Amino acid sequence: MNLLQRLTRSGLTVSAFSLFFMLDSSALQAQFQRTPLTASGEPEVAEPQAKPTQSGAEAAVKKVAEMFKQAFDTGNAEKIASFWAPEGEYIESGGRRLVGRPEIQKMYTEYFKNNKDAKIQISVDAVREIGDSLAIEEGRTVVTVPEAPPAFSQYTATHVKQNGKWKMASVKETAISP
Repeated sequence: MNLLQRLTRSGLTVSAFSLFFMLDSSALQAQFQRTPLTASGEPEVAEPQAKPTQSGAEAAVKKVAEMFKQAFDTGNAEKIASFWAPEGEYIESGGRRLVGRPEIQKMYTEYFKNNKDAKIQISVDAVREIGDSLAIEEGRTVVTVPEAPPAFSQYTATHVKQNGKWKMASVKETAISP
């Protein structure tokens, strides 16, 4: 019985000592706090993660989208057509294909004549730069016209760099449900 009491006391002592050691250990405290330690045993201070930088193409394509919005909101069909490359194409959500700036401008002129005060919201979801002179943009638009339900669409635009400026070579639009 004396042996049993000694083992119980030493077992409790070892358990208490282990518990004290665990609570006092910097390494274990850091683990429980999920804070990594440096080699000196001090908690590592995490540097804030920097936002990924935009490529030159991405910034330029997003700028084109901003300027397109401004031209659309003012009903400027000529300015809108200028964002396309001379041989550029626009494929409407209904499947109609327009080729060349004059045809695209004519379509937008007609559109603005029939849809006074039309406004557009553009959300650029992604821009992938392929080489030095090609970028693919994906995004969504919402076009609102007074006294009509909004029109939602998604698009894919292929941009080419011509004479130092990014122009749309092809835009394909697909109607979507909100």
